[in-house]
Amino acid sequence: LVGRDLVKEPVVMGHEVALTVVKAGASVAEKFHAGERFIVQADVYYKGKNLAYGYALSGGMAQYGIVGPEVLEGDEGCYLLPIEDETGYAEAALVEPWACVEAAYHWTQGDNTGRVQTKLIVVSNIGEIVADAEANDKKYSLDGKIWHGRGTVPRNDNDEPYEVIVFLGKPSRTVFERACEKLGKGSRVRLRNGPAGEVSVDVGRIHYDGWLFTGPEENNRNDLEPGGIAWFIGAAGPMGQMHVQRALQLPKPPAKIVCTDRNDNRLAALESRLGGLAKERGVEMVYLNIRDTAPDHAALAPDGYDDIVVMVPSIEAIEDGFPRLARNGVMNVFAGVARGTMATLDMSDIALKNVRIVGTSGSSIEDMRRTRDLMEADKLDTGGSLAAIGGLEAFRDGLDAVKGGRFPGKTVIFPQIENLPLTAIPDLESVRPNVYAKLKDGQFWTQEAEAELLREAAK
Repeated sequence: LVGRDLVKEPVVMGHEVALTVVKAGASVAEKFHAGERFIVQADVYYKGKNLAYGYALSGGMAQYGIVGPEVLEGDEGCYLLPIEDETGYAEAALVEPWACVEAAYHWTQGDNTGRVQTKLIVVSNIGEIVADAEANDKKYSLDGKIWHGRGTVPRNDNDEPYEVIVFLGKPSRTVFERACEKLGKGSRVRLRNGPAGEVSVDVGRIHYDGWLFTGPEENNRNDLEPGGIAWFIGAAGPMGQMHVQRALQLPKPPAKIVCTDRNDNRLAALESRLGGLAKERGVEMVYLNIRDTAPDHAALAPDGYDDIVVMVPSIEAIEDGFPRLARNGVMNVFAGVARGTMATLDMSDIALKNVRIVGTSGSSIEDMRRTRDLMEADKLDTGGSLAAIGGLEAFRDGLDAVKGGRFPGKTVIFPQIENLPLTAIPDLESVRPNVYAKLKDGQFWTQEAEAELLREAAK
């Protein structure tokens, strides 16, 4: 949207969308038919250009919309994924944010594709390079440019970023930071020992650009440690609650989950919504408002946390959490901190404790497909994260509510309904009593509740 005149060319918002085909144009009439239902993969690429649905392309906050060739014939094929007839609109629309949650646990170690990569090797002397390469079965081979930390960092061909940077020895803070300035999107950093002391790390680029820092040992674990101790920072917000719900629904969940937040009401809602599921799964839950109580980490996780998931864009949270990882632990920077956001971290832990700090942004069409399949196989209750609903005229109220953190979960707008004010799910008891009667335990959305809502709206 940068540079777009929004007065002359406004945005039709809404990128987390479930839709029904009303009519198919002549050129696609054999592929699509009235009544078929789909969810939209919003991250649309068409002829090499990013045209996100609900941003560059008109989105779902309208009673009717046109889906054109950008979506139907995109660079990755069709960006519409079919859903079953019995799948509810709300749970289907929530597949998109849930796919972002799922994607956070499917990061890859990378750089094992077999192709030649542009590499920078940062060392203190040639002898150390040779000895290190021989000691590690030539894992750190000499097929890249070598920099001794003096002068300027050598330029890659055409001054392109390096795909891999290997640090041998103990680079100084200056050498480490200057070398990392040459990293590109999806780059990997290998640390034989780690830098000498704390360094500044661009955690925004870990999140948005997929930087991955690895040590000499393998640590490819991308999901939560079964039977481990997980700490969710910002656990009671809408996305945080989704992460906690997912953790509890894993085939082998953590043994203990520590949930910290700064809002008592949200923490109470989290415990109310997921406490029963935690008890059912045998998971010990800890809820802490860090405004009032500083976590006793020595008691909560004597040997450190196996997983730390950061759902708030806070440098302080990242800097406080990273040294508390257990050996082989993983910190997942899920919150979107801006590129250029620097955290001060002791990155030698990556080499010496074999920990990881990772991040993902958005989701791919494969993430969407996997999440849809989990939902339709009843292995993931996407509707369980729904906290409020409204009709089309409630959209602006919904935006304000999200901005102000009014609800502890996600808000879904039904554009085909005009006269439904923004309503918290429990408040349906007075606003739509027949719909409320079909909720699960008076607080969880169901397909039956949605069917009743649509039946009443059609009168």
